[in-house]
Amino acid sequence: MSAKSWRKLDHPNIAHLLDGGALPDGNAYIVMEYVDGMPIDAYCDSNRLDLAARLRLFQTVCAAVHYAHQNLIVHRDLKPSNILVTAAGVPNYWISASPNCWTSAKPGTTRWP
Repeated sequence: MSAKSWRKLDHPNIAHLLDGGALPDGNAYIVMEYVDGMPIDAYCDSNRLDLAARLRLFQTVCAAVHYAHQNLIVHRDLKPSNILVTAAGVPNYWISASPNCWTSAKPGTTRWP
């Protein structure tokens, strides 16, 4: 998947990709927007969120994931440690450290590569 596909994502709850490429040894790297937050499960527990508040937070995450899917981007490693919540309570999910966790969907397919 190309960095161009990642860069087209412009959503307030998805961390922005700033740069990416390959090192001389062939290893890939990505440079992302810094999100000062804590994993969503730890945030919910430390702030003692009730079920309704947790579901509102989850709805925000689902909207961001839906936006990515609409842009044919699928995150294959979505888990609490990849969803950070800021002190202001804003969830932001980010690209996993491994570019292999993201893939571009092929339009019209029901199976991901």
